[in-house]
Amino acid sequence: MESAAVLGLETALLVSLAATMLSGLAVLNDGERASADLLRHRQVERLLAGSFERCATGPGVVVEALSDKVVLACDSDGDGEVDLHSSELTTLAVRGSGSQRRLAQQFGGQSRTLVKGLPVGSAFSYYDQSGGISSSASNSRAVAVPTAAGLLLFALPETAESSGG
Repeated sequence: MESAAVLGLETALLVSLAATMLSGLAVLNDGERASADLLRHRQVERLLAGSFERCATGPGVVVEALSDKVVLACDSDGDGEVDLHSSELTTLAVRGSGSQRRLAQQFGGQSRTLVKGLPVGSAFSYYDQSGGISSSASNSRAVAVPTAAGLLLFALPETAESSGG
């Protein structure tokens, strides 16, 4: 009788220990997933920042500012013209239909997906100098770019209309 009680107690302890270990593994997996998500978000943030910084530090302009895309032009080689088939022209766009939305980045003729699985209704938002929603591309001073983790805000260079282009 005593051995049955001891065996029952040992079994209960083993079940409890196994449940604790499984719980710990689940927490570890959640932590690894969160770390991977954060790394992906930081990589997207750096890629987007590079696009905007390149145009903000050189002679850059916003060519187009729509709810589904923003087109930036920058004379990065200093020859006085923007090569429309090179990385001097950058397009960021929300593409796809239905629930299959993505944020894409295009340099000249090359395109890559930066973020998959954007929520339906994801769009670029533009802001004027006072921080209000901008009524036109020419008064836009910042853009909010949709990502999986939310919106990222970036300063914009001049627009083509405000620079005379």
